[in-house]
Amino acid sequence: MAIKSKIRGNNTIYKDGNWYFEGTNELVSKTYENTPCGHCGKDFTKEGHDGCLGTLIGLMNACCGHGEEDEAFIQFWDGECIRGKDAIDIINILKKYSKASSEGEIKERQSFLQQVR
Repeated sequence: MAIKSKIRGNNTIYKDGNWYFEGTNELVSKTYENTPCGHCGKDFTKEGHDGCLGTLIGLMNACCGHGEEDEAFIQFWDGECIRGKDAIDIINILKKYSKASSEGEIKERQSFLQQVR
């Protein structure tokens, strides 16, 4: 019986001592960085973040869960980690404020950051 799993929303299978992407049969260790998310289809950002998240302010690490809500997590710089639906809720809030570009949005983001510090 083959061992199956997922990586970034893509189905994988373990055989002959290695993990492969199911369907393409590409070696995960060789093609991982060039394989888009199996859930949203987005590539990594140039900074190496999940394409659907981009760079989120105030976080050390984050994962959207790639279609699996219970796999989502965020990690703050102090090491605190939040998982599941709560992580997705916070990710959605941070996405709004991390992409602020107009003067009004930037002021709103600064006000938000003052409140959470």
